[in-house]
Amino acid sequence: MRKLICIFLCFFPFITSAQNLKRKGALGVGIYENVPDSLAPKLNLPDKNGALIMSIFPNTTAEMLKIQPNDFITNVNDKKINSRVDLILMARQFRTDDALTITLIRNQKKLTLKGKVIGKPIEKNTDDAEVIYDEFPFEKGLVRAIIKRPKIKKNAGTVYFLQGISCYSMDNFQPNDPTKNIIDGLVKNGFTVFRVEKSGIGDNMNTTPCEETGFHQEVSLYREGYKKLLTYKDIDKNNIFLFGHSLGGIAAPILAQEFQPKGVMVYGTGFKPWHDYLLDVYKIQNQMFGADLAQLEDSLTMMKPTMMELFYNKKSAKELAQNPKHLTALKNILLYDKKTGLCIAGRTPQFHVEINENNVAKAWKNTKSYVLAVYGEADLAAINADGHKELVDYVNKYRPNTATFLFIPRTNHSIQEIGTMNDYIVMQVNPKAYEKHAAENFNWKAIDQMAEWAKDKLNK
Repeated sequence: MRKLICIFLCFFPFITSAQNLKRKGALGVGIYENVPDSLAPKLNLPDKNGALIMSIFPNTTAEMLKIQPNDFITNVNDKKINSRVDLILMARQFRTDDALTITLIRNQKKLTLKGKVIGKPIEKNTDDAEVIYDEFPFEKGLVRAIIKRPKIKKNAGTVYFLQGISCYSMDNFQPNDPTKNIIDGLVKNGFTVFRVEKSGIGDNMNTTPCEETGFHQEVSLYREGYKKLLTYKDIDKNNIFLFGHSLGGIAAPILAQEFQPKGVMVYGTGFKPWHDYLLDVYKIQNQMFGADLAQLEDSLTMMKPTMMELFYNKKSAKELAQNPKHLTALKNILLYDKKTGLCIAGRTPQFHVEINENNVAKAWKNTKSYVLAVYGEADLAAINADGHKELVDYVNKYRPNTATFLFIPRTNHSIQEIGTMNDYIVMQVNPKAYEKHAAENFNWKAIDQMAEWAKDKLNK
């Protein structure tokens, strides 16, 4: 039944730290999940413990080493590769210029290839914007920070962008990536945009893998990022804005109550406790996709005790999953995978529990910043506009005329113009066609509207 959760002509030098953060390297291969039956007889492999290469990407370590499609990798730097996952995990550790030895089987012959890791490409400057790579310490490691700013300084401030729940890199985006477009749209409007990698992602060194971090730890990393932002001498500290997209919109007020930026912009976020939001997602999204309301209510009645045990009685998901009824609830509400122990967006159950431990309303109450809450008409992940309107009403109750609600027609969770909510649901019949359409229809006007709101607040 469950469908988805979506959830300036002058240059002003930044003070940068000593560049201790070595650029992440990439192997640059596509890997079969399993050896295809059609290839197995031709390859005649002695065993299936290894990783079968499907494709080679240009200008990468694999191309330099002359790895070929259908090569079967068995060892990397003398470490046994038993599966596709082993190779992926090993490649995540690569750093620029690291020595690399790969043992593989090609045409039933054992080969050893040697060379050095080629670093991932960096985001390049454009005619109207420059990109600066920096870093800051976090716990026992280093975190990558990236600044993108207009080459011609305009009368605009700085935006600290906070991403959503998923563990993806904020570095060197692919064309048409929605996060890239948000950042580029703000830069075109004259704003400097500051962003950081989540723990364990990208160039970060000695940081906990993203999939293992808790929400409190993630917010702590964002907090250190804010402190780093404040060290730049050319940043106007009176005109900093937080932009929280999706789950970033919950982290934003937690930071705002501490740092009190000029403004906080949130898009497609939540205002309710996370426990309540997840139950709403199950009910409302499934109902939109045609599920019977009466059956949904009966299901929720059966599953709410499990959620209460997890979120408020602090029972572990692993312990609860031993009971079939609890396991069903965890699968339906959190998309829990008993094998990996992970759930929505590849995060741990504890991550979701920690989101719920934050009193979001209290954080907003303690924030003295201007507030913009934005909802797109086809944003199924945020369900509907009610939470955003409630947020604005709540802030204005304590600080009249400081919070604004902005409704963006025909726009989804990724700020792509795709039509009404019903149009969005109909499009899910053909996900590939939907993804192509969405990628080609980013709503730049929505970013312009948010930027205009922020410009109005500059120096107020």
